Amino acid sequence: MFGERLYMLRMEKKMTMKKAGAAIGVTDGAWNKYEKNKSQPSYQILVRIADVFDVSLDYLLGRTNIRDKTMADTINRQQTFLKEFEKVSLVDPSKLIQLTESLIECVEHYNSGHVDEKTFSNLLSLLSNAVSTFNKMVDQNKKESHINERWFPVYQKSMLEFITGYGQIFNHLKEMPHMDHRMETGSSVSKLPL
Repeated sequence: MFGERLYMLRMEKKMTMKKAGAAIGVTDGAWNKYEKNKSQPSYQILVRIADVFDVSLDYLLGRTNIRDKTMADTINRQQTFLKEFEKVSLVDPSKLIQLTESLIECVEHYNSGHVDEKTFSNLLSLLSNAVSTFNKMVDQNKKESHINERWFPVYQKSMLEFITGYGQIFNHLKEMPHMDHRMETGSSVSKLPL
């Protein structure tokens, strides 16, 4: 798999073996051996290959088909999040379950075309900002052992942005012709845990 990926990446960049080898600091003979799976590069060479071709190490080694390094990192962070999420123990886990079910439903609405990209992106930004502000307040609380009066304007601004953002999403959904009947019946849209 490794050799085939190297060949494919080299062909995409229209490089000769000599140019590919030179780009990562090896001879064309060494590159040839890598492509034919007759030799394995060192870790340092693997990193150079990934950098030159702008792919993740996992992609090079055949562990994923996701080429983009930042996307691979994001997926790894999401997997870590899911593992950590499973460890959360609450007396009443229904709120976590409701949140995940609502997020899944939001994605389904977007994927089925019931919500456009702008609305979906606004919702994600809104949720991200709310969680980010919460994390900042918790970090500040850890540093100062309590949240003091200086944090009230931050909290207040965050809540105003949240309300404004939610209002924008509501108005945008209201204007979408294929969503009118859902808003009247109170289904789907009203289930969002915002």
